[in-house]
Amino acid sequence: MQKTLAFIYIFIEIFIIYAFIDEYGFLKFLLEIIISAVIGLMLMFKFGFINMANLSSPMQMISNFGISIGGFLLMLPGLMCDIVGLCVIIFSVFANKKIDKNYNFKKDNTNEDIIDVEVIDEDKK
Repeated sequence: MQKTLAFIYIFIEIFIIYAFIDEYGFLKFLLEIIISAVIGLMLMFKFGFINMANLSSPMQMISNFGISIGGFLLMLPGLMCDIVGLCVIIFSVFANKKIDKNYNFKKDNTNEDIIDVEVIDEDKK
């Protein structure tokens, strides 16, 4: 089963690469591979595991992890990996926007008239 899936993937990848090179040329194919690898590397460093400590919600962590996985897929050579990587990144960005919209910081405004002060008594001599 795994060998069959690998064969199907390789066949589809070769077909997509052939169609791309036939339409745009070999130089543009190489440029696409290089540019997608650089963008993938930048996404992995920006949204990678280094930034995981400063997140405010678990869903934001999952969204950043999705962007990192998409960046990794962009780094791999091949057009099919780039397409899947872009789909993962787009899904993660929209999920992150939805998280930011739904995640509200609520302040308890029931005690607006209370002022918190500290009184320091100094001994008079």
